[in-house]
Amino acid sequence: MSLHDGSLVKGIIMTTRGNLEVTNNLQEAQKNPSEYHCLSRYFAPWNGIAEDPVTGSAHTVLGPHWSQELSISKLRCRQCSPRGGDVLVTVRTDGRVDLSGQAVTIIQ
Repeated sequence: MSLHDGSLVKGIIMTTRGNLEVTNNLQEAQKNPSEYHCLSRYFAPWNGIAEDPVTGSAHTVLGPHWSQELSISKLRCRQCSPRGGDVLVTVRTDGRVDLSGQAVTIIQ
């Protein structure tokens, strides 16, 4: 990493499939809070972010990827940083992505 100056790569998203049965029914999926369609982590050390706790912008990319991979449009995702968080992702038919979940305002 010390050889890279951050001009080409701004951050790295690592993701893997979760353990949740493939279903578009998020109400059913939310009954077991330890099950997810996908898991991720996001690192951007070149921008001073060792690890981002929960990255909405990363899920706008992960959502369409896992939606296509799993053939579903609604996903329950987990970002596995030490603080971590859950993101509910809906990929619309027009390609747009809706995110929902708990949020904390850091800067106003």
